[in-house]
Amino acid sequence: MYEDENSENEWGKDEFEIIQMVSDFEKAIKNQQAVFFDHDKYEQIIDFYEDNHKKESALDTVELALIQYPYSSTFMIRKAQLLIEKGAYDEAEEWINKASLLDGEDMSICLTRADLYVWQGKHHEAIKIVKDFLEKADDEDKEDLYLELADIYEDCERYDKVVYCLKKAVMFNEDSDEALNRLWFCTELLENYELMVDFYKELIDKNPYIVLAWFNLAHCYVGLDLWEKGIEAFEYVIAIDEKFEDAYVDCADIYFNLKNYNKAIELYLSANTLARVSKEVYFQVGLCHEKLKLPNKARTYYRKALTVDAEYDEAFFRIGETYKSEKRYREAISSIERASKIYPDNVYYQKALAEIYIILEEYNEAVKIYKELIESDGSKKWQWIDLATTLYQNDEKDESIEILDEAISRFKKKAELFYAKSAILYNLGKRKESIENLEQGLSLKFKHHYIIFAISNQMKSDNEVLNLIEQYKI
Repeated sequence: MYEDENSENEWGKDEFEIIQMVSDFEKAIKNQQAVFFDHDKYEQIIDFYEDNHKKESALDTVELALIQYPYSSTFMIRKAQLLIEKGAYDEAEEWINKASLLDGEDMSICLTRADLYVWQGKHHEAIKIVKDFLEKADDEDKEDLYLELADIYEDCERYDKVVYCLKKAVMFNEDSDEALNRLWFCTELLENYELMVDFYKELIDKNPYIVLAWFNLAHCYVGLDLWEKGIEAFEYVIAIDEKFEDAYVDCADIYFNLKNYNKAIELYLSANTLARVSKEVYFQVGLCHEKLKLPNKARTYYRKALTVDAEYDEAFFRIGETYKSEKRYREAISSIERASKIYPDNVYYQKALAEIYIILEEYNEAVKIYKELIESDGSKKWQWIDLATTLYQNDEKDESIEILDEAISRFKKKAELFYAKSAILYNLGKRKESIENLEQGLSLKFKHHYIIFAISNQMKSDNEVLNLIEQYKI
């Protein structure tokens, strides 16, 4: 859920004060001045370094803190945690043991020891220590302990156990964002949507204002193809928290899949007014307008996406496709070429360019593209078939057959290639050879026989061809 503006401003103020405190701390160290900070400020400085991936600075600060507070189990544990990440397991264990002597009932000691065991690959020991602590822990600590257990089971890829522990964490804190977010990850992985629907319904029955429970429930309904129920659940999310951006986007995605493009547009645009403007959302609005056969409006939103990311190749490509739909082929080529320059390895951009050149009857340009694709990769049969058919259209008939023969020699599964060769031979008037290749294709894979009709319209009315196809029909 989103914080209100006041809390965001307060957070910004706190951040400035922490940066100033860290700066004062570093100046004192650099000038070899005596350093004296209270316990909380040391913790804030350590947090700052960890958040900014400065682990060595964090460790140095912990060591200074321990000089000033030699009996602080908190700093002993912080040092142990940093040593674990560094791989200094024996030294980390020594500090955990020291902390345990001072405050053996501290949950952070249990969690840190469990982390150490996990890093050492001792998962059974880690599970045992957390479970033992659970038996004597207060309810307020049990959420963290079950989250720790979930971490351990996740490291073992025991996702059924992960789900169990996350559910238990939610039982002790219905608003546990971490547990609820991770539950959805597990649900996607296990696809246990129906089971989780029941869980979220029970949770919502107890407290109907748990926004992430509604959000996860909506996704479960989507996983079960219950689109209307998914929409209803997303609407509850928005009713509870009108600033929940993802709910607008995900609900819009459902409307898009249901072909209700106007409603999808409304929700996508609502999402883009809430937080950081998203190029993906603008792109989706563009797609909606394309589906509504409004190419000019579609281009407007693709260009908005490009104002967010000038190197957004997919936006350039879709602009090209809208121009193509209007038969503005030169403009289409220009846009798709820009997409291809940004992402030169995208073979489908190249294919789209070649197809436009074929429409313009500029076959040499299309042949050049297909040859380059085959030279750089050549692992896709459609590249060879497209090259062969383009060569045929360019009146390079012998080379067209040669390309297909080379492809047939390269690929193990050849049915599509035999069909393409059969169609081209038929168009060339080589009926006997055409029928032979058709029969080879039919004997290998019947379902691709439609290829012959895509290349040779005449074959649709040839009784011998149709009868032969009928013989192989299952």
